[in-house]
Amino acid sequence: MKTIEVEGVKVTLCLAAEEGLDSADGGKWLLMCEDHGVTIQDTNKARLWSNRLEVTSWCGQCREKLVA
Repeated sequence: MKTIEVEGVKVTLCLAAEEGLDSADGGKWLLMCEDHGVTIQDTNKARLWSNRLEVTSWCGQCREKLVA
């Protein structure tokens, strides 16, 4: 599990199974906005982790909070 802070928001990369999600739903890996519970999944860890700094592109609540 990796967690970083992006613009005041905690973003975590972990295995989908660690959060009780099935890898068949979108991939083995999960990227999560800890503040809002929004997640995205992928089968490729590096590709998914590359989205960590773009939290406003995949978490609508962060987008509203940070872009407004």
